[in-house]
Amino acid sequence: VDDRLVALWLVQYGLTEAVVFQPDMEVQGKTNSWYVASVPNLVFYKRPVLAQRGRFRFVTKLNEVIFESGMSKLKDDIGFDAKSGQREPISVIELMVTPFGNSPKALSYDAPVEAERDYISRFNVLTSLRKPIMISGIGEMHTLASYLRRYTNEKISIAVGGGQYSLERGICNDRVGTNLPGGLLEAFGKLFAGGVNLYAFPNISPDGKVSSCVNKSASSLEKETLLSHLRATKKLLPIDDKYIPERVLNGSTNAPYRCETQTVLDMICKFDASWKDFVPQDVVTMVDAKGITEVFSASAMECAVDGAAAQVSALEQSSLDFHAS
Repeated sequence: VDDRLVALWLVQYGLTEAVVFQPDMEVQGKTNSWYVASVPNLVFYKRPVLAQRGRFRFVTKLNEVIFESGMSKLKDDIGFDAKSGQREPISVIELMVTPFGNSPKALSYDAPVEAERDYISRFNVLTSLRKPIMISGIGEMHTLASYLRRYTNEKISIAVGGGQYSLERGICNDRVGTNLPGGLLEAFGKLFAGGVNLYAFPNISPDGKVSSCVNKSASSLEKETLLSHLRATKKLLPIDDKYIPERVLNGSTNAPYRCETQTVLDMICKFDASWKDFVPQDVVTMVDAKGITEVFSASAMECAVDGAAAQVSALEQSSLDFHAS
């Protein structure tokens, strides 16, 4: 049985919050499964952590540079010195899945095979970043912070931003804190407890303009007040230009970093070879070596009537179908 599928089932059926896989560089290239399941305590113990979370229907050069620049900032913020004996900070990819739960209804539900293939294809593509991958049903961002804090007392940072990312939509949306008595305010308290920071990568518009998402105003006074407090207390920090490569900041060279995931999938469905310009080189190499159908599931390349990629693929659709039934 594929350990990656076991991890998915454990998370989907509420038997664990998350499963962490680490790359085993000694077996890379010798086997298709060169990522191995690991104990979270061994991965995170006494290490500063930089996390980037998402559904990751695909991985882009933007994901790659957010990790690179975020890690540069984290090392600077903590004054990391490899010669001092400090444990090196670690980056982790949180691949979010929606749990079914462990009710009798959930335990009798069999997710479609195509949903599992969709998940495996995402895992395959994420290995191109060569970072630990955490299969997670954790949910809200404050719960992620609490989970990581169990295993490390060092600095935790969560990277957000890029593209058209909105802090209001990402961390101040109305769903956050709905299950907490204190609502959004309590969620923020839990999120930023123990020195957790949000690192915000700048937005990059379709025409290449780079702008900070940190200073953009929210649509309501309540949310703007909360964001202002986070700015003032330095809980919410921009990833400054000095940590970001010039090729990304320069509008004449940052075209490969402007593309949203959906757009890249649209290109693949339309047989537009320029999709390769927007993804890490290792992804291109993987596709060239194994063929696109070995890397991406059929649902990842499922096309809508207009030839573009479907907005919802099999993994999310299985969750929607379960919760709607």
